[in-house]
Amino acid sequence: MTKVKFSRRQQDMLQKAQKIIDAEATGYVDQLRNHIQSLKKSIETGDITQAIQTCHHMQGQAGTFGWPLATEIAGWFKRILTHQQKASIDDKTNEVFLNCLENMVENNLKSHGKDALKLIQNLEAALQK
Repeated sequence: MTKVKFSRRQQDMLQKAQKIIDAEATGYVDQLRNHIQSLKKSIETGDITQAIQTCHHMQGQAGTFGWPLATEIAGWFKRILTHQQKASIDDKTNEVFLNCLENMVENNLKSHGKDALKLIQNLEAALQK
């Protein structure tokens, strides 16, 4: 594996970009709460397409702003909603995922440890049965 050597100009640009990301990350918890509220509203109104788009948006942003667990949960929720779009809406499953997201935000569970990932994988497997 080769080590990349950045020029001084490239290093300066990377540092500026990182500062922008760090500044945005401090307020991301509020954006995450807004995404969750948007998900709730979309699901309540039966707009699964919008809910999937919100999950997709959350999935893309969360890792960038230091919430990799939100990325994982949003990705799983998006897959489940996509399945529901083809089959039928499952209110109980959606409630479980929304509760997981709210719990994650309220308890500031940003990172995903092995135990958290295992729990989510088991949750998804149980929901698919």
